[in-house]
This record gives sequence, structure tokens and C-alpha cells, in this order.
Amino acid sequence: MTDYKKIGLALRKLRKNKDYTQEYSADKCGRSKQWLCDVEHGRKRLYFEDVKTLCKLYDSSIDDLLELANRL
Repeated sequence: MTDYKKIGLALRKLRKNKDYTQEYSADKCGRSKQWLCDVEHGRKRLYFEDVKTLCKLYDSSIDDLLELANRL
């Protein structure tokens, strides 16, 4: 079972490591700031394309994201 809250927390950590705002990151994904906020809090599920886009934006691999999420 996927733990969207942990994935959201991991995405948030990656975003903050790059010093990006939610607004900037969401804009780069073609999404709203509210959407990214919901994702980072585990309230929204992610499409694979969104995961790929965010990982690329944060200079991270999907494997790194999942590993980080498992450690949280």
C-alpha cells in the first residue's frame, strides 16, 4: 500500500533542499500551489508524470524519493 503522506513529506523535503517555494514548484508542473500543498500533506494522490516532473525539478530520482519516504 502506498503511503502518500510519506511521499508528500519526502517531496517537501526535496523541495526545501532546493530552496524552492510551493508556488514555483507547482508552476513548473503546470499545477496550482494548493495542489502541491495537498500532495505534500498526503491529501492528493500523484500521477506518475507528476512524480517524474517533480523529481526532475528537484534533481532527484524516483528511487531516491521512495528511499527517502521509507526513512520518514
